[in-house]
Amino acid sequence: MTHLLYVILVLNIERNYSLSSKEEYLYFIRLISNHGWEVVPVNNGASSLDEYCANLVTEMWSSIRTDLEANLTNFINGIPGVIELPVDDTLISQLATSKWRMTSKDKMILESKDDMKKRRLKSPNRADAYVLTFGEYLMEPDEHIMTPAIGSVTIKQI
Repeated sequence: MTHLLYVILVLNIERNYSLSSKEEYLYFIRLISNHGWEVVPVNNGASSLDEYCANLVTEMWSSIRTDLEANLTNFINGIPGVIELPVDDTLISQLATSKWRMTSKDKMILESKDDMKKRRLKSPNRADAYVLTFGEYLMEPDEHIMTPAIGSVTIKQI
């Protein structure tokens, strides 16, 4: 299920499709809803539920990082992984090249897209899409919801 969601998000990114108008957003909701999915708006810059993360997007990326670290430990111990990555070199590269830093309030924050550009890296769109596939699991009801034209979206199977 997660891989299908990732593919849908990547296809939209690769086509440079944006949900910039209300009509496009409603069309996308109807299209996805007809196939048993629900669109869940996510405000990446919202406050984190994790006291050690500066914002929601950092928390989501941190959660994936933790799962991937657990996968490595499990692999070494001969135990199945807790998360599976699609076979996608671009995704793996983007997940591996994003940096973290500490804020003045001692909170971890993900490297900004502008800072990545300074390092001559492209925006990690596929990694963002993959991280967003798990976004719904990190949200408390109504805590991180915002209009889709302003934030990002993830989708979940109903």
